[in-house]
Amino acid sequence: MSFDYAAIRARKQAPGTQWAAYSDLFMVLAFIFLILYMVASLRTGMISITTHAQIEEVKQELALYKTIKDQYLQQDSGQREKRVYDEILAQISLLESEATENKQRLAQESEQQKIRESALNQYQQMIVEMINANAIAKAEAVKKFNSELQQKELLEKEIEQQSTEVATLENQINMELAEKAALKGKLEQETATLEGAIEKLSTQSEQSQNQLASLEQKLESQSDQKAQLQQKLQIESAERAEIESTLKQETANLESTIQELSTERENSQNQLASLVQQLETQSSESSQLQQKLKIETAEKAEIQSTLKQETANLESTIQELSTEREQSQFQLASLEQKLETQSAESAQLQQKLKIEAAEKAEIESTLQAETKSLESKIQDLVSKREQSLDQLTSLEQALEKEAAEKAALERTLEREKTTLEGKIAELASNRDENQAQLAALEQQLIIEAAEKAALETTLVQETTTLEGKIQELTSNREASQNQLALLEQQLNTETSEKAALRKTLQEDTKNLEGIIQELTGKQDESENLLAALEQKLRMEAADKATLEAALSREKADLESQLDELSGKQNQSQADLAALAGQLAKEAEEKAALRKTLQEGTKNLEGIIQELTGKQDESENLLAALEQKLRMEAVDKATLEAALSREKADLE
Repeated sequence: MSFDYAAIRARKQAPGTQWAAYSDLFMVLAFIFLILYMVASLRTGMISITTHAQIEEVKQELALYKTIKDQYLQQDSGQREKRVYDEILAQISLLESEATENKQRLAQESEQQKIRESALNQYQQMIVEMINANAIAKAEAVKKFNSELQQKELLEKEIEQQSTEVATLENQINMELAEKAALKGKLEQETATLEGAIEKLSTQSEQSQNQLASLEQKLESQSDQKAQLQQKLQIESAERAEIESTLKQETANLESTIQELSTERENSQNQLASLVQQLETQSSESSQLQQKLKIETAEKAEIQSTLKQETANLESTIQELSTEREQSQFQLASLEQKLETQSAESAQLQQKLKIEAAEKAEIESTLQAETKSLESKIQDLVSKREQSLDQLTSLEQALEKEAAEKAALERTLEREKTTLEGKIAELASNRDENQAQLAALEQQLIIEAAEKAALETTLVQETTTLEGKIQELTSNREASQNQLALLEQQLNTETSEKAALRKTLQEDTKNLEGIIQELTGKQDESENLLAALEQKLRMEAADKATLEAALSREKADLESQLDELSGKQNQSQADLAALAGQLAKEAEEKAALRKTLQEGTKNLEGIIQELTGKQDESENLLAALEQKLRMEAVDKATLEAALSREKADLE
């Protein structure tokens, strides 16, 4: 047999057949749910009917029992039974009312107990949180204490380094003081040598002045002799007009040379520097005069040969004139020799002056080098002092931070103490209330137990229920007592922990106070070191002032001597007045510095809380000191420049 699968598939896959299959499925499901609903509704209806029938049967039974009871009470029972029955009913109603009241009261108490339990749970959570917070704070305090110990060790190391640096600075200052003492000795030796050289120069200048005076006297005598010769020549010319015609040129030349010599000698008195050139010119002129005299003698010989007959009478006079001329030539030669000796002496003096100028230049160069080295050392000391001040400021900032952290810890501890005390007071009040309530409950339970003992015969069921409730209450009471015991234990542990925390805090505060005392002692030591450094700086300033005073005195002496030699006394007086004004200003500034330093040292002896303001004052004072040191360096530079200018002027 062959099946047509294609037709079957076409029928299955047709859209109409598909929708028909789904609709059939939905219909079957709806029918099933309808049957289930009907079954459930029938069942509930049957149950309600049966329960209603049972209730009616029970009502009927109750009505029968009631009628039987009424008949018994009315017919068969006596008055005693009626009375007992009425009493029992009254007691039952009372017990019911009391049971309802107890139920309500117990419900309220249970609600209150639940509220208390929730509050106790909250308190427990708060206490646990507080304990955790205390543990965390304790751990943080331990960490901070360890960090403070580390900082303390670092501070001690820094203080030791500063003490070593201060010792090195003291050694350097001592070395500088020794160098200054050596420089003072050198300066004294140099000043002694300079004074000796100046005395030699003064003696040499006096000798030169005496020589010049002697030369002037000789020139005056020569001028007198020349005047006499001129008079004699005029007389002879008047007597011998013929000889004047032949000797006019010679006399004119002699007069011109004599006038030139006189003018040159007058100039030599005013200008010692031009003596060499004048002597050279005079030597050249004297050689020319000698040549002229030779020429004149030759001419005279010729004239005498030509005029032997005419000048027979005048030979005697000519011989006299020749002798006089020879004498004048001899005098001129002696004068030339003297001038040459004077020129040699002046050259020697110039060489000595040059040597002294070179020595002065060397001394000035050495002084400048020494002053530069001293300035560099002073700058190094100032830089080191600034570094030490920066280190002290950093230490003070660290102390301030530690004080702030300590204050913050104390505040947090006070807050935690207040919160713990408040919570402990609340827990104590709650505990008192719980104890009062438990006492009231115990009394009520005793009363109920007495009532139950009286009504055990009649109300066994109620007693059993009440006993169950009493057991529940006792269990709740035991649980509350256990909770209270736990709370008491927790409070005891908290009090012990609080006492331990107080002890640790007291120990920490004692340790911190010891650290603060140590830091204050070290700060006092650093302040003493600073005071010693300031005293050494003052000593250096005093040494510097003494050196400057010695230099100013030496300068004043040199200026006075040089002004006496060169005629510059007014300028030296002005310079001395300026120096005196500067020294007075420096003295005033030093007095102000001493006052300010004394105030600073007095203020630095205060409490640690006032260190910030006093540190600012000390920093201001140090800035003023640095400015004044700079001003002193500037004044020193000006003094050196003035000395160099004066030395240049002297040279």
